[in-house]
Amino acid sequence: AALPLLWLAYSGEPSDSGAIHSDVKQRWRNGDADAVQGMSAIASVAAKAREAIRLGDASECRRLMAENFRLRRKLFGDAVLGATNLKLISIAEQNGAVAKFPGSGGAVVGTCDVDRLASVRRAYEREGFVFVELEPHFSDDGEGVLAARVGEVALDV
Repeated sequence: AALPLLWLAYSGEPSDSGAIHSDVKQRWRNGDADAVQGMSAIASVAAKAREAIRLGDASECRRLMAENFRLRRKLFGDAVLGATNLKLISIAEQNGAVAKFPGSGGAVVGTCDVDRLASVRRAYEREGFVFVELEPHFSDDGEGVLAARVGEVALDV
């Protein structure tokens, strides 16, 4: 398994994930066709991403990260995602990178070619966001990422 170069950019003002998820969760529970189809499509992208990671296909990982964001944007809408979250994505796109939300908002995980990393970092930091490179570590059996290292801090995932 191999991942492309990964980084995390985040705001000091976290989002309220309950507010972001509440409507979609209820719509899904009610059988709303758009919500059910949207969540199914996101799950499909996740399965494809797992395979791309297993194969070490960085190009496909990038494509699927962009697709994940497109699907989430369609499902939740810009008003729910909010200006800060959309700006986090926009900065990546404007600098030749791709990013997606690792959770409900306030942060993006992204990737870019190594030669773009410094300019992507500068673009986020210029806008007041925190930017860190990630070092994923795989389990010995290759079944998944056990932890990611951010500087000197190890995060269990």
